[in-house]
Amino acid sequence: MKKIVGLLLVSLPSVGYAEISDKVPSISNMWLLSIALGMLVLIASLRFNLAPLFAAFISACLAYGFYDMYADPTFREAVYFEQGNSYFYHGYISASMVFALALLGLLLKKLK
Repeated sequence: MKKIVGLLLVSLPSVGYAEISDKVPSISNMWLLSIALGMLVLIASLRFNLAPLFAAFISACLAYGFYDMYADPTFREAVYFEQGNSYFYHGYISASMVFALALLGLLLKKLK
């Protein structure tokens, strides 16, 4: 009997509801990515002078991704509902963290 019920449950189609939160990075993930990329660029800027230029490009690409999500009103409202009002602020600030860490690397290089 258990096998028949199991087969019936598996054979019936089920509806899956996908939310926005599983398609966008969480706040902790966006900070971890930005800090990891920023540390790589910081280390690179200790050796190469053009590393902050590369970091500015990375920061602009990350910030544009959050702007693209913000520009769509229905997507923005869904993200606000699930992630909170500060989600996009965290996105823009974490994106600028990559460039800030690259500038810190240049400053450390000049002080050395």
